[in-house]
Amino acid sequence: MLKRLHEVELQDVQELVGNIAESLHIDFKQAPVGRSDADRKEFVADVTAFANASGGDIVFGVVEGPDAVASQITGISVSDLDVEERRLSEIIRNGTEPRFTDFEFTQATWPSQAVIPPLRTLSKKEKSRRPLFLRPQTYPTGP
Repeated sequence: MLKRLHEVELQDVQELVGNIAESLHIDFKQAPVGRSDADRKEFVADVTAFANASGGDIVFGVVEGPDAVASQITGISVSDLDVEERRLSEIIRNGTEPRFTDFEFTQATWPSQAVIPPLRTLSKKEKSRRPLFLRPQTYPTGP
């Protein structure tokens, strides 16, 4: 996903299937981030890993095969995408030290009405040499 995030379309996500594997710059999530502390902690760990490196994209609703290559686009279904984006934003900001805010979301609509909201994490290295850490706390559940 070398395009600007707001330029990413469904076709770009579809082109991942069979062609792109998870790497230092892209991570696939089959399902939305769960509400357990473990799920939120794993999500923040992924975001901080990208932020402390060169940045990257987390693409939701993508199934990966055994070789980590995208194998299927399923999309995810959430009742209100804006509420979900606010929840994820809160998890990231409250789960990082120092607070991390250099990320953005976009969305593509799948024909079944499920949504695929890629999340782009920008590199923290561009702003500061201080690394980003997980906060040792319980992660907020959000709205």
